Amino acid sequence: ATVNERIGYRSTGHAMQHGVNRPYGALIHYWVGQDPADEASVVIRDASGQVVRSLSGPAEVGLNRVVWDLSMDPPAGMGGRGGVEVLPGGYSVEVTVGENEARASLSVLPDPRVSFTTAEREEKLAAIEEAQGWVGTANGAREALQDALDGIWEAADALDADADEELRRETHEVLLALTAANERIFTGPECQGLCGGDPLAGRVGLPLRYLGSSPGGVTSLDRLTMSQASAVLDQVLDEVNALLSGPVAALRQSYAAAGVNPVPEIGAVRR
Repeated sequence: ATVNERIGYRSTGHAMQHGVNRPYGALIHYWVGQDPADEASVVIRDASGQVVRSLSGPAEVGLNRVVWDLSMDPPAGMGGRGGVEVLPGGYSVEVTVGENEARASLSVLPDPRVSFTTAEREEKLAAIEEAQGWVGTANGAREALQDALDGIWEAADALDADADEELRRETHEVLLALTAANERIFTGPECQGLCGGDPLAGRVGLPLRYLGSSPGGVTSLDRLTMSQASAVLDQVLDEVNALLSGPVAALRQSYAAAGVNPVPEIGAVRR
């Protein structure tokens, strides 16, 4: 944090106060007695023993510190982002450095400024985790479509100069269809500046904005947004899977019949 005094007769120096804000979350300290070969592994478990967060930290000789921001490990498909903050309660910490291991416990306390029941907190957590799962599934569909595009481009580039014109035409049409679908569903049109449009899959993540805007229970607006996002996810999966099982599969058969480099086989994406 930096605080700057107004310029005036009292400012005999640069008048800047510099400081470091306290990190948010649990400050986990551990001592390393000798130079280890690896980093420290820090594992947080809940009261049932379930791993909620895995971290790595420094392992220098002396006192080391890792900050746990009280969030869980992000779910699959979220690109390392989006871990939900844990509920108040008791947790255990395991720090492993080489063959040495240490354990301790910590308590996550509720925010004293708000009063929500345990049931409301658990309901909100379950809703956020469900919505995150939808985003992860949508990201998986995006990756599948991009894999199909990349595979077809690679197969097309490997075609001989005397390849069948009908195969080239079919390849071109499938690439156009997949590119248009990718822009409409996931990326928006390519452009310079802020003009990403309104890709269909972007609506799948809307519930996370509402759910994460307050610490209370799930509201009627949250439920409506989740219902709409779930329907959009079904539409995204239907359209992507139709492309994979339709034109992409047909093109793969055409390449196989021509005895040339194959188009990759990509399975359907499910919830």
